[in-house]
Amino acid sequence: MTMSEHTITTEMIDRLPEPARRYMRWTGVIGKPWIDTVRIRYTGRFRRGIDQPWLPIRATQIYTTRPPAFRWQARLSMWGLPLMSGYDRYAQGRGHMYGKIAGLFTIFDARGDEID
Repeated sequence: MTMSEHTITTEMIDRLPEPARRYMRWTGVIGKPWIDTVRIRYTGRFRRGIDQPWLPIRATQIYTTRPPAFRWQARLSMWGLPLMSGYDRYAQGRGHMYGKIAGLFTIFDARGDEID
């Protein structure tokens, strides 16, 4: 996590909807340094649909606020073997979702207004 020299002020949250302002005050974020970048790594379970089995997942998410962007990368396995990898990202006003099975076959490659 990287922090800027900027501090979060009451004025910064004034234009947010009331529930968001209330939450920001409740968290005690006012007066704290502004966070520019966050990186999260996690493991868990993921399923591609309500009728699909749960699969083990390892993922990394990176968020930046200056410029606004994110990247989510994940690997799913079945029986200990890599089954699927993919990412979802947003940068420079554009979104892109991409996935492969077994690292060989592209199963989706989505871009455009709907993804942006």
